[in-house]
Amino acid sequence: AAWENHWVENTQVVVLGGGLLLALVWCHASADVRVRALCRAAAVLWAILMARELSWGGAFLPPVGFSSEGPFYSSRALWYKPYVYPVLALLLAYSGYCIVRWRLDRIVLRCVPAVGFEALLIAAGIALSTCAEGHGPDFLTAWMGSNPLVVEEWAELAAYAALVAAQWRVLVRWHVLSRAAAAPGTPRTH
Repeated sequence: AAWENHWVENTQVVVLGGGLLLALVWCHASADVRVRALCRAAAVLWAILMARELSWGGAFLPPVGFSSEGPFYSSRALWYKPYVYPVLALLLAYSGYCIVRWRLDRIVLRCVPAVGFEALLIAAGIALSTCAEGHGPDFLTAWMGSNPLVVEEWAELAAYAALVAAQWRVLVRWHVLSRAAAAPGTPRTH
């Protein structure tokens, strides 16, 4: 289940695609220029995470090797591999521009209290995934048993799902705060 390009990892791509779709739909539906900028910046990050999970497209090629942990896919054979990191740099620069230009940190910081549980799940998923890759304390790696790859993939899936939920809650909370601020007689707070 946790092999490269198998159902758990493919479910991760579907969850990341859901986050991308949510960002694009909300971007299209929102009249708030800052929310649209936030959604565009988030969409870039979702697309990058999806591409990373698919080995930049290498997952669509035949595997280059096979071990007890399953098939191994490589992006080295891709003709566009030399362009991946420069394109990533441009995309991340665009997201950074959106964050700075529209002060998106203010939106996120105002909504942070609403996503505390999701933030804990994301942090736990990252920590478990990192430990499963052998970068954590020995007692945690021993707890994971003989196949830490399964723990890694499930932890990533949980972290991605929590990230989608956090995005949803930030967008909904900002929408509620914006409507409350726009109500007659309510002082503007952002």
